[in-house]
Amino acid sequence: MKVLIVEGSPLARRLIAEDLTPAGWDILEADSAESALEVLTSARGIDLMTLGVVLPDGDGFDLLAALHSDRYREQLEAMDNHDLPTVFVTGNDTDTDRLRGFQVGAADFVQKPWPSGALLSRVRQVLQGETTYADLNTLVVDDSPVSRSMVRSCLARLGVTVHEAADGDDALVVLRKHKVDLVITDLNMPRMNGDLLCLKIRSELGLEELPVIFFSASDDKATVLSLFKMGATDYVSKPFLQEELHARLKGHLERIRLQRMLAGSTASAETTAPATAAGATIAARVLLAEDSPVIAKVVRKLLERLGCDVTGVADGEQAVAAVASASEPFDLIFMDLEMPKMGGVEATRRIRDGESDGYAVPVVALTAHDEQGHLGPCLDAGMNDFLIKPVTVPVLKRTLAHWLHPDA
Repeated sequence: MKVLIVEGSPLARRLIAEDLTPAGWDILEADSAESALEVLTSARGIDLMTLGVVLPDGDGFDLLAALHSDRYREQLEAMDNHDLPTVFVTGNDTDTDRLRGFQVGAADFVQKPWPSGALLSRVRQVLQGETTYADLNTLVVDDSPVSRSMVRSCLARLGVTVHEAADGDDALVVLRKHKVDLVITDLNMPRMNGDLLCLKIRSELGLEELPVIFFSASDDKATVLSLFKMGATDYVSKPFLQEELHARLKGHLERIRLQRMLAGSTASAETTAPATAAGATIAARVLLAEDSPVIAKVVRKLLERLGCDVTGVADGEQAVAAVASASEPFDLIFMDLEMPKMGGVEATRRIRDGESDGYAVPVVALTAHDEQGHLGPCLDAGMNDFLIKPVTVPVLKRTLAHWLHPDA
């Protein structure tokens, strides 16, 4: 793995290199835009570039724009250094700079000074991307190559497959050839605008459930309302920050993934019903505390497949009340950490405070985050285990068996 550090300050180059050293990567350095071009056209197979905004002979935005232009493309392709993921490292982290950076193809921004290890973590995220949504396909429709590149970069970080089209006519061709899980379209385009494309998706293609997200510089309320009447799923105003775009798209992709999981769970449950009836189940009274209706529906279905009797609540206060009012104790509680009114940690603490000495119900935390930084507070509150969402039937089965039948 090779990383090129482009930075005018020798101290900044040293700090960046020190933060990336634990990864064992080959570190190349350049102190100006000119020297960066020399490295990129002479050293083969660079995997990522960190880039300062202010350089002795220009700025990082102009350099990155030049690297994506036809002027250097042939030379960079010959060295396998074209379309490099680029992380800006800057002390002036403003919305304006971020918008400009993402418009010229930046993958991420890191602000100086950064906590130890933070730059390495962000660089790894850019290089590895997410795999959760690797089986999903998206279509980006926009007549602006720059806008498509920005959205494509964001989606690439989420690990999805991206198809592109320059207008509605081209988009319909793609939709007829490929299975697409999400459409992201500009409103105003040549030949066919996004609104007519949405109408054709709903009526002509019959894809009534396909999410369609609109981008537009127009904030006119009447326009937005008319788009939703035509079947739009969401609307994002231009210009937008990549962080906002990332969060909005990830939310839609997560919903699609969970709905697919739910559909698969239902189909599987139907095909395996005889085996379940034969006794391959784990009978248990389970309390599920989860504020997301989609996630709650998925986990409930999976637990019911395993033979559980599931009571669902949407926040920590309801979980505490359900435990206190239950005619029989629950055998196990699955507790989301982040919920409105009261989170899972505080809810568990209150449940523990209300328990008698004779019985402590096992509480398993559910979270979309990894364990680092979350496990300590969970254990301190009295939680027994920790599961990362999305959960699967085998994981739930092992967890239930471990806490309900430890000697089996």
